[in-house]
Amino acid sequence: MPEGYISAKSARGMVPWSRAQELLQGASGYWLSTTDPDGAPHLVQQWGAWINDRWFFEGSPEARWARNLARDPRAVMSVERGSEIVIVYGTVRLGVKEERDILEDVARSYVKKYGRGYDYKPTADEFETRGINALVPSKALSWDVKTFGKSPTRFLFAAEP
Repeated sequence: MPEGYISAKSARGMVPWSRAQELLQGASGYWLSTTDPDGAPHLVQQWGAWINDRWFFEGSPEARWARNLARDPRAVMSVERGSEIVIVYGTVRLGVKEERDILEDVARSYVKKYGRGYDYKPTADEFETRGINALVPSKALSWDVKTFGKSPTRFLFAAEP
């Protein structure tokens, strides 16, 4: 961070990972940023589910964001709730076949978030058949704007094989 942004002298006030996870799990809308072929940014809102420290989401492979990710799998995803923010950097794997228990958790999360208001209730079987996209994080940043001088926190993730 540039000089003067941070006034913290210790970890006190930083965002605990448990709070960042709460924000990621509870979000109904996630902002996904990819890169167009000419290098321009592309931003779109997606539905999704944060399960086991990965973000799962779906959509047409013909969508601009999906074509961008097929060419360059690096992406950034963000959620905001009130004054709190989490930004996740990582690599997206398109159309992955996940373990059944993960797909069941993703389906439950979708039904909870989107079932009543949007009548969208996908099943684990549907995700198993068509696959699902997974953002595997490399790092995450989080802060609360109300306590910005003390709260910015960076989380690093081990690389997956």
